[in-house]
Amino acid sequence: MTSHFPQLEVITSRTFLKTHPDVVTRYMRAIIEGIYMVKQNPEPSINALRKYLKIDNREALEEVYQLYKELYQPIPHSSAAANQTQITWMAERNSRAKNAKPEQFIDGTILREIEKSGFAAKLYQK
Repeated sequence: MTSHFPQLEVITSRTFLKTHPDVVTRYMRAIIEGIYMVKQNPEPSINALRKYLKIDNREALEEVYQLYKELYQPIPHSSAAANQTQITWMAERNSRAKNAKPEQFIDGTILREIEKSGFAAKLYQK
């Protein structure tokens, strides 16, 4: 499934990213591990959906779970297309966003480093 809307975007300032890369790395590893847990453990995930969506229909919950299981990638790289969707929406409300480009807001350095380290690959090999 391809989504052109931001689903799991993490936002921080470039200053924080530059001065605290260790914190950002640990946070992103936690996100990646959380995605793994969701994908590998349907029951706790469905129970969380039930609790927070306040839906008791098991079939509907399973459909929502499957949707997100497919939507979330093991490493949640930011999508320029998804960010463009958000920029376009924002430009309708704020003319300053009309000239913005997705690349201005995306820094995949930490995720590339995590990917290169094999962190996610090791999780999925378990």
